[in-house]
This record gives sequence, C-alpha cells and structure tokens, in this order.
Amino acid sequence: MRKYREVKWKNLPKSLAVTFIFGGVAALVYEIHSLNRRFSSLLSDAAFDRERQKAGCFISIPQTVMESEIHSMVSKIKNVEQMMGTLIKGPTSLGLDSNPWHLLRILKSEIHSHTQEHSTALKTLATSNYNVGLSQQIAQACDIRVSVKLARTKNVNLNLFLQPPAYIISTSDEPIEDVLNNILKKLPTSHQHTCATYFLGIAKKITEKDKDEEFSLRWDPDTARIIHPGNIVQIVELYLQALLELSHSFTCSNLMVQNGLLVALWRVVHIFNKEASLKALCLQIVANVSLFSQLHHQIFQSGWVGLLAEFFSLQHTSLNLTAGKALVNMDEKFRKYGLYDRSIYLLHPLYGDKDESRKSCVRLNAGKWDMDIIFVHGLLGGVGWTWRQSELLGINTDYSECWPRDWLPVDIPDLRILGVDYATSLSHWKSRCPDDARRSTINSRADQILLSLKLAGVGCRPIVWVGHSMGGLLLKQLLVNASKSSDPDLQNIVKNTKALLMLSVPHDGSSVATLNLPARFLLLPSVEVEELRKGSNVLDNLNLEFKNLLLKYPTAVVSLVETKATLVQPWGIEFKFVEPNSADFLSSGEVHYLPVDHFEICKPLNRKSFIYQRLIRLILGVRTRLQSLVSANRSLGSVLVTMMRDEGVLRPLRGIGATVAGAGPAHALYFAAYERLKVDFTSTGSAHHNYLAQGAAASAATVLHDGIMTPAEVVKQRLQMYNSPFRSMTECAIKVYQTEGFSAFYRSYGTQLAMNVPFQCVHFIVYEAMQNATNPERTYNPLGHVVSGGVSGALAAALTTPLDVCKTLLNTQEAEVLQRAQKTQISGFFNAAKMVYRLGGVGGFFQGLQARVLFQVPSTAICWSVYEFFKYFLTKKGLSDQRDGSGVTYEKTERVNGGSGTGYPVNSLNDISSNNAIGGVALGAGHVLMKEDLIPTGSAASTALSAARALGAV
Repeated sequence: MRKYREVKWKNLPKSLAVTFIFGGVAALVYEIHSLNRRFSSLLSDAAFDRERQKAGCFISIPQTVMESEIHSMVSKIKNVEQMMGTLIKGPTSLGLDSNPWHLLRILKSEIHSHTQEHSTALKTLATSNYNVGLSQQIAQACDIRVSVKLARTKNVNLNLFLQPPAYIISTSDEPIEDVLNNILKKLPTSHQHTCATYFLGIAKKITEKDKDEEFSLRWDPDTARIIHPGNIVQIVELYLQALLELSHSFTCSNLMVQNGLLVALWRVVHIFNKEASLKALCLQIVANVSLFSQLHHQIFQSGWVGLLAEFFSLQHTSLNLTAGKALVNMDEKFRKYGLYDRSIYLLHPLYGDKDESRKSCVRLNAGKWDMDIIFVHGLLGGVGWTWRQSELLGINTDYSECWPRDWLPVDIPDLRILGVDYATSLSHWKSRCPDDARRSTINSRADQILLSLKLAGVGCRPIVWVGHSMGGLLLKQLLVNASKSSDPDLQNIVKNTKALLMLSVPHDGSSVATLNLPARFLLLPSVEVEELRKGSNVLDNLNLEFKNLLLKYPTAVVSLVETKATLVQPWGIEFKFVEPNSADFLSSGEVHYLPVDHFEICKPLNRKSFIYQRLIRLILGVRTRLQSLVSANRSLGSVLVTMMRDEGVLRPLRGIGATVAGAGPAHALYFAAYERLKVDFTSTGSAHHNYLAQGAAASAATVLHDGIMTPAEVVKQRLQMYNSPFRSMTECAIKVYQTEGFSAFYRSYGTQLAMNVPFQCVHFIVYEAMQNATNPERTYNPLGHVVSGGVSGALAAALTTPLDVCKTLLNTQEAEVLQRAQKTQISGFFNAAKMVYRLGGVGGFFQGLQARVLFQVPSTAICWSVYEFFKYFLTKKGLSDQRDGSGVTYEKTERVNGGSGTGYPVNSLNDISSNNAIGGVALGAGHVLMKEDLIPTGSAASTALSAARALGAV
C-alpha cells in the first residue's frame, strides 16, 4: 500500500521565509546586473573609439539644454542621497517621530528606556496637542509605567490620562462623610492608632445634632475644642486626618484601598474643589499609599495618576510638591534610588523627562547627582511656605514660591534638593492629638526623620544642610543621633555631612520661649517651645555633643544672624526671636550679622542676595576643593582660582600665623646647630667640598628643628584643611590637646623626620655643588645664589613628595579618607603609605608634585638670597665696627680648615608661607654670621653661640 507523507503545516512559515529570502537575493542580483549593463553602455570604450574616427564634425547642442540636463541629473542624485540617508537614520526620519503610536511603542520598549530616543519620544508625546478623542485612545493604550512617566513630564497634555470609571463619577446618595466613616469602621481594632481614634471621636461629636442647644457652637471639655455641629468641612477634615495617620502602614493602606479609599478621596477632591486643606490631605494620603508598590495598580485604575498630573502642574507649592512626591514614588526607575515618605519632599529633580541618572551607593561615579542639599524649616514652618522669596520688593512674574527648587538647579546643576517637613505647634491648645507630646521632642523627632532620610537614600553622597531657627537645632540632633547609631546607613549621613548653613538658630535658646509661671499655666506651651527656652537642659546637652561631633567630623559651619526685631501680625508687636549671642553660641566657623528679621533671613530678596550667594559659595566650596586624596584631578591654577573665588582671596594663606610663630625659633636653633656640627664633622679638607659632613650636619639639626615645627605644622594644616571647624591658631591648639592629647602634635614627627632628613641632605649637597660650579670663590653673588637655591629646592622637593603626601594624611586625618578606610584614625608611616596606594595607586604618592615644586623653586631661591645677603651685610658691618675701635671687645672664633661658606638650610618647605618666614631666616642668619667672624664677648649673641655649641655637641 502506498504511503503518503503527512504534510507538516508547522514548517510552512519557515519555508515561506526561506523562499522570500532567496527571492529577494535573486532580485537584488538582477538589479545590480541591470545597472551594470546600463552604466557600461553609457561609458563604453567602443563609443569613444567611434567618436575619434569621425572627421571632426559634431552636432552643436545649445548650452541651456546642457545646463538643464545637468541640473536634472544632479537633482536625481540628491534625491537618491536623501533616500539613502533616510533609510540609514531609521523610522523616525520617515515622519514617524510625530506618530503617537510609534512614540508610544518606543516608550513601552525596554530597549530604549535609557537612550536619548526614549527621552525625545516622551517629551514629544507628552507635549503634543492631539485632539481629545486621539488623546483618550492613547491613554487607554498606556500602561502604568508610561502613564507615570507622562505625568512627570513638564507641560504634559492632561487629556493623555484616563478618567476614573463611570461608577466613581456618578452621583451617590451616600454622604461623603459616611463613606469615610465606613472605611475607618471596617478596619480591625488591632490596627487602630491613637491619633486616628482621637480624630474619629471628635468627628462623631461634631456630627451629633443637639436640637436642644440654643447656639450652634459649644465647648467640648474632653477634646478641648470648639464644636461646630453640622460643619461638613470640619468633619471631612477630621476623617482625612485619621486616614492619614493610618496610611503609613501597608496593612492599613491595603485594607482601606480595598474598601474604596481611592474612590472616596477622588470624590472629596471634586466635591470640595475650593478647599485647599482638604485637597492637601487627600494628596498626602495618596503619597503615603504610593510608598507600597503592591498598590500602584489600584492608584492607576482609580484615575489618580491623571489627577496627580493635574496637581503637579499647579503653581500651589504644597499641592505641587506632594503630587510630585507621589509620582516619584510610583516611578519604577526612580524608586530604587529612594522613597519619600511624609517627612521628606523632593524639591529637585521633579520632572522625569530629562536624562537625570542617579549616583548609587555602590558605584560612586555612576550618575550626575554629586551632592544632597537638605533644607530644614523651623517652628510653625513648612516646605511650602518657609522657603519662599521675600516679598519686600513686591511679587512679580519672577517671584519664586520655593527658591531652593527654582534657583539652585539653575546656578548649580547635578544636585538633589530635599526638604524636611514636620508639624509643630506653639501650645497644647492647638495640639493635634494626645500622642503629640511624645512625638514632638527634638530627640524623638530626629529619630523618625533619620529613618525617612535613610529611606530616601541620603548618605550615599556629600550633604550640605540648611537649617532655619528650630530647624538648625533639629539637624544638629539628627547628626548627633546618627553618630550614635549602630546602623551604617545612618552613620554615613554624619560622615558625608560637609557643611552647615545656620539661619538664626537659637543654640542657647530664645528669650521669647522663656515664659514665667502664670504665662506658662495660661498658654500651656508645647514641647517644642519648652525645649527652646533659655537654660534648657536639652539644648545644653545638645550643644556639648555637637561640639564634640565637629571635632570628630570636621564640618564647615556658616551662621547668619538676624539683627532686626520681627514685627508679629496682627498684634503689631516686635520681638527679637533669636539674640546674636545665642545664634553664635557654637563659636565655630563663619558668622555674619545681617540687617534682617527672623522671617526674612530665610527668604532672599533675589538671586543676588547675600544669603543666597553665601549658600552658593558654600556648595561650590564643598564640590571643588582639592584638599583630599579622593578629590578629582584638576590643575593647580583652576583649583587656586576656584578656592579664592568661592572662599575669599586670603583663604590660601590661612594658618600662616602658626607657621610664623614656629619658624623663628626653629630656624634660629637650626642654623646655630647646623653651622657648628658641619665644622665639627669636617676633620680634614674644606667644608665646602665635604658633602658627607654637610648632609650629616643637616640631618642632625633637622631633629632639633622639627621638634618645634611639627606642632606648628599640625595646627597650620588643620586650619588650612577644608571644612576646618577652627577659627584661630589658639583655638585649634587647645581643642586638639583637649580631644586628642599631647601626642597628636607629634603624630607625624617620625614621618616628618623621614621626609626632612633626605630633603635636607639632597638640598644642601646640590646647593654646595651648584655653588662650587658657579661661585667657587664663595663671594656674594646674588644671581648665583638664586639659581643654586632654586635648583636645589626643586630637586629635593620632587624626590621627597611621596613622604610629604603621607605626612599630610597623618596630620589632617581626612574624614572622607577615614570613611573609605573604615577606620577612626590612621597612625604610622607605613599605614599612611598603604592608604595612599589604596586610594590613588603609585600616582597617589605624587599628587601635588607640580604645586610643591612650583612653590619650592621661588621659596628656596628667595631664602638663599636673603641668607647670603644677611651674611654679607652683617660680616661687613662687624669688620667695620672692629676697625672703628669701639669699646666692645671681640672674641675671634676659630675657623677650622678655612671655615664654611654654606648657605641657608631650609625647612621641609611644605608651602610658601613656611619658607618665607623672613624673621626666622634673619634671626638664624644673624647667629651664624656672628659665630663665623666677630662675636662681641659677653653679648647676647655670645650666649646664643654657647647654647648652640652645647646643642651641637649633643
């Protein structure tokens, strides 16, 4: 029986695909062959041969005809080029860039999610003015991810979002207050919250209709409130406050959403569309629900994404920021970098239509955010109104409702700007719930906000804090509590804190908050006010702990102090909320006294205001300083210009007082000991050519010299260190001694000697060799001294740069380096060398080489010139006095083997300020010259020489 093979239909697509491919290839080969034949016929050699054989008779073609044919051919070639370019560019060049369905396809694709094409498609689709019908079709095709991205785009078309289902917007017979009450009743009693129960009880009492009451208002002793029977707005507000307290928990939020919470909130917004307070409460509840990714789909289905986009486009700051926070929490791309709960508001970046990649904690160089700027308001303040622009110049089109959000991103890009928000009250009469007394202490509030900051991803990058009034106290408590925490994420917050801007912060309390006993009994001041009074134990302990914290983690502190009394409306009474001595109680960092009141100090007049410009300088200083091993490589000139521009012209010379104080006695002692030991170490021959004796004498004298200069170097470098908390040389020395002990001044003594001994050996040997070559007679030759000194200093500086890098690290104990090393202190030369190699490799040992050499060349040249000049001048003067026959007798010192003619032994020359301590140079030169030639017997110089000889012998 004949068998037939069964046809496998599943192979049909493959067969068709193969047929299509081979057919296409064949067609392409045929077209290429045809084109080749046509071009061959046009350019045939036979045609040229036939033309040559003709008798020279040609047909005359008019020039106009030829030009038209040429233009036609050129236009055809251009059309072909344009078509090829279009094919190469892709679909967008075919007119698909404005096709909404093509744009939507790009937005839904995961492949293009991080490309410029995705950003362009998002902005184009969001801002296109499609008709309502097409926009609604696009909205139906959008998923939650694309819808959230569109909502976070500036100037988005609001028709691109779905409206709530019909049953939501239909008229319901059930009153909205009953709907909210039923949602609360369906929660298990185990999930009830103290404040929620409190608000619910008040709402029930207000809803009671007491027909026997003659007046509509009555006092309720249980809740200490005035009751407005039948006040629907007050009832709904209390229900919303209860829902807000419960929405922080996922369990409660999930149950409330299942029971119709989002639908009820949508109705509240549309019923009370003129009540901003009710709309703000609804947005805060939705923002809390948005923290939980499991509930995002319900938010999307209820139509709240479009409503959030509508609020996000408003100018009302509180509604705008709350809606923006909810949308950021729902954006899956942005969620992994931080979530924002009730205490934290994202001020920038708000919009998602730009390629604003983030800097994660793992990869520190992976994004554009290189700093967090965090604003903390004061008592009775808020993110939505504390940081407004001043109204003294009037409100115009450029007026800013939130100047950190509007100004800072323009002047300093790549920042993340956050606002800390918390509720406060002046009196227990205005207390929101019985639990406020426990939650309102500054310590409890700081612990809660720390958890919110951790959730927002704060601590992964440098931080600059701005605190106004009580906000400054709160941020101090935040840092103190973070330093005590065992959580490494919280510890990173204090370790990455780089600068603080204090705006009229009452560190020592405020006299306004200090009330007598009758006033306190009558007004019942809140916990916040009690902690702000003068003599508060809470503030005393906080100040002590914060000062110790600044010593452990050096931080730049800038304090701006109000000097004008504040007019309080409507009473027309002026108060001095913060006294200058209280605002400057820290005695750390910069202090500026400004002619503004307590309210205006946080509200700059414009972007040229001193308040705003000082903040700009503070942020730029944190970003651009090249004082740490972990700083980015930049040229010396750009660093110096930026430092002087941002921190003042005299900033590079800070610490020069410590250098001058130590350089005089150190150099004088060094010169005396060196000159004596050099002669003693030369047994035969001339000291000019005994390089071994010169090096040994310089090394021995360095031990004495560095015994004085090492403590001075510690003080100088801590004053020059960025974010230095010290104002003066004396303050720095006292605090270092109190906190780290006497050994801290000599922690780098061994490294200092290890660096200076080879430095001095190379320096003097090269100088003597240069003098022997350029000035063998050892006469006074200014040009020869300058050249010899510059060359010897440059060579010595270059060879000892690795040692100087290790010494600087030991002296400064950079907080950022300690954090990277996960250590509290770096001690010992080998540990410092390991850390330098770990952070920068071999090149790390030569960071600052250019600066060191450039400073050494002029410094050593000047020092040698000054030394040789004083030697020549004093020697000539001494001989002149001897010839004058004055009554002073002279003791002729013995010159061994012709004496010495060596020059000035310089210090390690860490910077130009230590090298140019001319007073120390002159004093040392004077001792040397009087010892070498004529020393008045019984004079102070003779006594100094005796001491020098004794030290040299030792």
